Amino acid sequence: MRRETKTTRKNSAPNLSVIIPYSGSPLVSETLASLSKQTLPSDQWELIFVAEQSMPLPLINLQRLTCRVRVVPFSKPEAFRGHTAGILRNIGVRLAVAPTVVFVDSDAILSPICLSEHLKLHSDSATGLLTVCGMWLELPAYRQAVLNGDWKYSDLVQVSIPDFRSGPARRGTWQDFYSGNVSLQRKIFSSAGGFDERGLRCHDMDLAYRLSLRGAQFRISPECSAIHIEHPRSLQARAQQAKGWIHLGEKHPEIRSLARQQAASLRSSFRQIRKQSEKLFVRFIAGLRGTRKGLVWYCEASCLRSLWRRLANTPTSARECDEGVRLFLRLHRQCWDYSVVVKAPPQPPKPKISVLLPTYNRADCLRQCICSVLTQTLWDFELIVVDDASTDRTCEVLSSFSADPRIRVFLLSENRGLAHCLNRALDVSIGSFVVHLDSDDTLVPTALERLYRELRRSRIGAVCTIPNKPTHGLKRNYTPEELLASLDYTAPRGYRTALLRAIGGWSTDDAYEGRFFEDRLTLARVSEQAKVKPIHESLCVIRRTPDSLSKQANANVAKFAIITQFANSRSRQVRISRAGTTVVPSFFSRRTQPPEESWSVVIPVRDNSRLLDYVLRGWAQSDLTTTNHEVIVVDDGSHTLICQPPHNLNVRVIRSTHSHGPAHARNLGAMQAKNNYIYFCDSDHVVPVDVISKHEATRRNSDQESHVVVVGAVLGRRAAAWIEPRKLQPDTVQRIFNLARFDSAVFDKLATSVIQRSVIEVVSPRCTILYKTLCKFAFSDHSLCAWAQVLLAYGNTLAEFHHSWLKLAGGSFSIARRSFWAIGGFDEQMLSMEDWDLGARLQKAGYSITCSPEAEPHHLIHARDDQRDRNNRSAVSRMMDKHPELIKHLLEDHAAINVPGRPLIEHLIEKETASFRKPSITRHCSSGRVGTVCFTFDDGPDPIGTSAILNVLTRNSAKATFFVLGEKLEGCAELCRRLIAGGHEIGVHGWTHHPVTTMSLSNIRQSLRSTLSTIESLTATPVRWARPPHGTTSTNYVIAVREVGLKIALWDVSPRDWSCPTRFELLSSLLSHDLEGRTVLLHDGSGDPTVTADCLDYLIPRLRSAGIQPVTLSEFQATHQFSKPNFPIASKG
Repeated sequence: MRRETKTTRKNSAPNLSVIIPYSGSPLVSETLASLSKQTLPSDQWELIFVAEQSMPLPLINLQRLTCRVRVVPFSKPEAFRGHTAGILRNIGVRLAVAPTVVFVDSDAILSPICLSEHLKLHSDSATGLLTVCGMWLELPAYRQAVLNGDWKYSDLVQVSIPDFRSGPARRGTWQDFYSGNVSLQRKIFSSAGGFDERGLRCHDMDLAYRLSLRGAQFRISPECSAIHIEHPRSLQARAQQAKGWIHLGEKHPEIRSLARQQAASLRSSFRQIRKQSEKLFVRFIAGLRGTRKGLVWYCEASCLRSLWRRLANTPTSARECDEGVRLFLRLHRQCWDYSVVVKAPPQPPKPKISVLLPTYNRADCLRQCICSVLTQTLWDFELIVVDDASTDRTCEVLSSFSADPRIRVFLLSENRGLAHCLNRALDVSIGSFVVHLDSDDTLVPTALERLYRELRRSRIGAVCTIPNKPTHGLKRNYTPEELLASLDYTAPRGYRTALLRAIGGWSTDDAYEGRFFEDRLTLARVSEQAKVKPIHESLCVIRRTPDSLSKQANANVAKFAIITQFANSRSRQVRISRAGTTVVPSFFSRRTQPPEESWSVVIPVRDNSRLLDYVLRGWAQSDLTTTNHEVIVVDDGSHTLICQPPHNLNVRVIRSTHSHGPAHARNLGAMQAKNNYIYFCDSDHVVPVDVISKHEATRRNSDQESHVVVVGAVLGRRAAAWIEPRKLQPDTVQRIFNLARFDSAVFDKLATSVIQRSVIEVVSPRCTILYKTLCKFAFSDHSLCAWAQVLLAYGNTLAEFHHSWLKLAGGSFSIARRSFWAIGGFDEQMLSMEDWDLGARLQKAGYSITCSPEAEPHHLIHARDDQRDRNNRSAVSRMMDKHPELIKHLLEDHAAINVPGRPLIEHLIEKETASFRKPSITRHCSSGRVGTVCFTFDDGPDPIGTSAILNVLTRNSAKATFFVLGEKLEGCAELCRRLIAGGHEIGVHGWTHHPVTTMSLSNIRQSLRSTLSTIESLTATPVRWARPPHGTTSTNYVIAVREVGLKIALWDVSPRDWSCPTRFELLSSLLSHDLEGRTVLLHDGSGDPTVTADCLDYLIPRLRSAGIQPVTLSEFQATHQFSKPNFPIASKG
């Protein structure tokens, strides 16, 4: 079976076939990295990667190659015990299409010109008998710190050791043939019979001798150089090589004498190395507490400090084992057989440090990272690993450490980002201090001890490791601005746990929800509360990988937006410049001169009295009040509008008896305006205190001051001030809860509001610094994050950006009154997109649409207008009629594919609005409040999980329905009877959790009947309900359910508790929905039911106090009609 991970179609076959045999070497990622740096064009060579089928594939590394890649799995026969490299190489040659093959080992790093030189030498040879033996160097184990994932070949050469083949180009002999970096013609390889496949060592010498018999010419080439990465070897390999030479002599009697000499030399070397290594090992363990068994020394974790002192100059390779961690010692280049096992200590009740280790697709280096933590001299810690839905072998690696009680692992079901993983770990950490470690870094043995020593000092909130020559020089502590501007690596980082929770953990309020720049931002936020102490020494080995977060395309975009928002919330001025591939901020005092012009602020409003109060008070606290100003509130036909303007604000209210749309309201306000400049402000925007000064400064900095439109709403900050959670989308409610993750008081306030369907005043409009207070409860709009990328590319003036008209969206911009009327004002026939239309006309007329990120307002969160979609469809049609050339240019411009607004226009044109926004949520049935909620539990019964949930339900006088699996009923008879005695209900989930879509009708029927009869025999109670595993039904399932007399019951709300969320995550997921009148899916037999029980203990009393009673499905059916299934029925015969 052949699998092609990537195919590049070419008119001609490649000139080289590179063959790599793979038996699981972790160093193969470096080999593939060296192939990705080859100067030979990718269309001239192919890679054939022949892998033992039991070995995990490095698919991520393979996918980075631009050449043709073929992955060929090989299933090794069970009885085969030899060396498989010869077999794998032969398979590769049989599949090769190039005339020349290059054999490369999976622990070799090729020079960038290696393949080019191989091809050149063969092209220059007319005989077809040339065999090119590349020159070898070796990178010793004690110098491999340079392998940080971002190495240069020239740097590796400087620390590598040449082997006996080093020197100038010259003719060689068959004994110079080493199959780790050698090339030859495919024809002569086949004529010689290929590699011997009996699994013996020296199979390359055997082939080389047969090649020499056929006239092969061996040439040693220093240009075709490669570096062999030293890795752990067993001394037994020397003995196997000796056997290989003996076999070679028997196969070819003419070289028997030479073969015996080589074998004798290897045996002598074997004895000498074994004797030398034994002497070194005895000297090493002398005086060390522990016991010896064979070649292994067992010691306790308390001996680690003494152990590492002895290992100071001895390279080691760490591997997990049942007892703890096993350190293989390099006592000789050929001998890594001796080892030390550090036994895992019992889990301390209160560890000093919690190490937080988020990971995503880092299986190739995760094992080394974890082992570096487990062998710390400070062993009183816990390690919390959060896997962010990896798609590689991460789970396999983590499972191998399950025996260590200090490790807790959390597996996320979907990728959520770095900050979310860290917050999840922080949720459950119990140490007084936490240390954030990236999964591609490894700690030095004394790292935790050193960090703990500094963190214990008073007034230290965080410590970070910064190199000896940091950007800002050696310092005792850092300011927030210095931390944000620093380009130095700061790993690892340690924090005081209580302080980190007090500031809200790692921030997720940016558009990427904390995926980028989380390290500097968190240190900066901590430094505002306590000292951040730098440690100017190296405490970890940083592995710089090409796909690291800091090198991703969105990293600078996120950094730009985060720094801008940080500066705005702290009233700081920031200038962002480029430094190589990154961006660097420079911070200044935010000094602005008082406004000079007279201003009219126009605010259209309709039925939004509470939010209008915030907006007006924001203006009252701004520098608008220092000018000759007026605020014109245009009431666009509100049913009720109460406007109580602050005393220092000159407000006029213009009322209209009917609604004519926002364009009419804005024009009406502009007609009443008396001042030179108009600021159009939506009735849900709270402006910063120096908003007018920033708009004037932006205008003054332009070459055409009178023809400038200044836009303040740039990056899209949404703020929770006065909200009605039941009218919001669940994902919006979830993000609001995330802001209160570590603030129990605010969380309880939000939870009560959701349950009672009441409004909540998160921030009082009467607070003295409204804008700054709202910063604590604000997050960035996902849909507008791409504007940061536009500003980075084109600058704030958008001078060369062809679609600047799209930036006029946002309802927060200023324009000269004369210019506004010269362009014709807003198009009153448009009930939506009237600002885009105005922007399009301004752009055509040569006006400059300029952004002022420092004047970014807060967009207050509120319910979505039900008429928005209909108005948008009508508006986009009118836009196409009025500005066809702009719309066409936007849709055809590939460089503008991520510009906010383009996806909306594309989908509206196709009349597929459902594909770009989530459907509106129908919260309640028409009969009004039903006063019930139905909690259902799947995958039980479970002696621990079901019992814990039953205890909570009994304590709170609540009822529920349990869908059980037949295979789990044995031994749980008493638990089932307890369910019925408590007034709960039992339903059928199936005999096993096998999906019904793959089952026949007879199998489904048997599963249902077996489970049903078992339940009724245990409880003597009839069963009414059935629920298919995974919630996916089929035609056969529907038929079988009817035959056995049951009804199908699905659900409305699923908080995914099967994925083991934390208490906060499960509660916030549940509370992001209005639970009244809903069927909720939970689990008592999977996930962590104890967390589910804890959440129910919090939730049920609050539901009951709001008049919502948890009931069984049968009781629920009597008061509420079931909603339609959330999952489609799959037809299967």
